[in-house]
Formats: sequence, structure tokens, C-alpha cells
Amino acid sequence: MRLSRQFPADPVDDLVRWLTELPAGEIAVDRTVALEDHLVRAWAHIPGGDQGGMQPQKLRGRIEDPRWDPPILTFRIERHGAMDRGSTRAELQHWTVDVDRRVADLSQGSYRQRVPRAPRLDIRPIAEDVAHAILCLDQADSRLHWLAGDRVRVDGREALRQAQSNAPGEPSAPSPERTEDGRRRRLFRELERILGDQGWERDRRTRGFVVYRTPGTRRE
Repeated sequence: MRLSRQFPADPVDDLVRWLTELPAGEIAVDRTVALEDHLVRAWAHIPGGDQGGMQPQKLRGRIEDPRWDPPILTFRIERHGAMDRGSTRAELQHWTVDVDRRVADLSQGSYRQRVPRAPRLDIRPIAEDVAHAILCLDQADSRLHWLAGDRVRVDGREALRQAQSNAPGEPSAPSPERTEDGRRRRLFRELERILGDQGWERDRRTRGFVVYRTPGTRRE
């Protein structure tokens, strides 16, 4: 007796069969886990599923608002790659799966605020305080690193740290790196404006924020 050869089931066929048994409309919450199981198994076999860096295992436990409008399955999924790089927002990817054509498509996504935005820091008083220390040639100020020829490098990170640690209220959580970079740029722009009126110029040939007193500028 000749045995028939058994072929493994096609995971995309399994997904399609499972979906066709559902009523059209929003997919019930109690069926979301089963949907994720079918999608995880089928995803690698659906062209277009690798858009946006998507991988099958990233679907599990993240699918939101699944909807079945035959032959179209739609859902959202939250991605955290931007947050790993310092952002306070998570990306929301919007996916469409056409089971007739057996293709997936990633449409324009949106964002969800996951970490409260850091309050906007008033840079002007910080810049004025640092500028005062420079004009007084304060050699003991830890925010300033004095170089030869009345040149000084400003440690923007330290200036912001001191300002925030001296602020009233509870200590704030560390700000995302992107926020801190923006604050330093704003601090340096304000310092350049204040010191420029006092005869100091920025030395753009060196790394960091370095200013020097132009010839003829009166000492404080």
C-alpha cells in the first residue's frame, strides 16, 4: 500500500481560513491572541511584511484595533525603536493585509506620547549667569575651562545640570538626549548674543563652545 505524502500546512492558508470564519468588522478582544498566533506564523510568507523593520515576533502582544473587512485585515502596532534612541514618543504603524492578493502594506504611521514631555527650560537666566562668570574671569567656576589668551570653553552640560539641580521643587528625571542637545544649542546661541555685545566672539575653529575676548575689550 502506497502512503500519500504529507505536506506541511501553509500558514498563510491557515490565516485566511481563520479570518473567513470571523464576522466582518472589529475583531473581538478575546480573539486577538489567536489572530496574533496566526499572523506570527504567516508573516514571513507575506510579501511586504518586512516594511518598517517589522519581524514576525514583534507582532505578538502589540496588535491594536484589528479589523476584518473581507478581504482586508487592518491593525495598528506600537514600535519602540525611536524611544530606544532617546525619543519620548512611540511609533504607531498602520498595517493592511490583503488576503486575496496575499500582500501586506505599511501606511503612513503616527506617534504616541509615552513619556511626558520635559518642560521647556528658560535658557536666558542660565546664559546670563554663565556670561557673568565669563566677564568676571571667574577661574573657579566649574562650568568654565579657561584656555590661554583669555579664551574659555563653556561646559554646556554642566551649566544645565547645575541650573536644574538648583531649581526649586523635586529633582527632575533626566531629559532625553535629544532634548538636552537642543537645550545646549539654545544656551550657546544666547551666550553668543550676550557676550557679543560685550566684545567677546566665538571661536568656530575649535570644537565645543569657545569664546575669546577681542583686542581692546575692557576687563571687568
